[in-house]
Amino acid sequence: EKFLVVSQESHGYINASFTAGYREKRAFIIAQSPMENTVRDFWKMIVDYKVSAIVMLCGTEEDGQECCYQYWRESDTISFGEYFIKCLSSKDCNGYIERKFNVHSDKGSSSWNVMQFQVTNWPQDGVIKEPRTVLQVIDEVIHRQQKIGGGPVVVHCSDTVSRSGVYCSVSIALEQCKAEGVVDVFQVTKSVRRSKPGAVTTLDQYSSIYEVISMYLKLHSTYANFT
Repeated sequence: EKFLVVSQESHGYINASFTAGYREKRAFIIAQSPMENTVRDFWKMIVDYKVSAIVMLCGTEEDGQECCYQYWRESDTISFGEYFIKCLSSKDCNGYIERKFNVHSDKGSSSWNVMQFQVTNWPQDGVIKEPRTVLQVIDEVIHRQQKIGGGPVVVHCSDTVSRSGVYCSVSIALEQCKAEGVVDVFQVTKSVRRSKPGAVTTLDQYSSIYEVISMYLKLHSTYANFT
């Protein structure tokens, strides 16, 4: 079943869908990267669903084309409508950038921190070139969710289906592997495609899911705390 994320009072269309995880029915929101005319609605979605982790799988510009509006400002505060976003920190982690945002709305008194993990070494073709980076990001996101809880993880890329679909498939497959000792990549990918048609669009993308799982198994002793 496909769940379209709809925000009331929206000013633009958000191309986003809920996607089930290994345990949770709404573990992820797979979204298209926001553009200037949808960035306010993007942050409204973050606020509405109490999101505490964002996985960004693209750059703001790729191959000379804008593919994501920069919805934050480094070491500064920016507002989109009633939403105020302050970048508290930014750390280069060799293959991905970890940022901490503080988010609040002028319509409410509460604020909270949102972590963003921007993968910088994953090309547009959606094929994973650095499996170790993906493992590290998934590890960080899982620990974030366990520590903070909250809503679904927002995953976005330039087209909503390639990198985002592969990421969610890998994350779910890893959870299944750890819980059951076996993994069914075909069924995992089929489940992701059920909520996000077109996700994992090529055989090379599909094969790269196996490569990440294979690396996880090879590094299992190193990743003993990968929970």
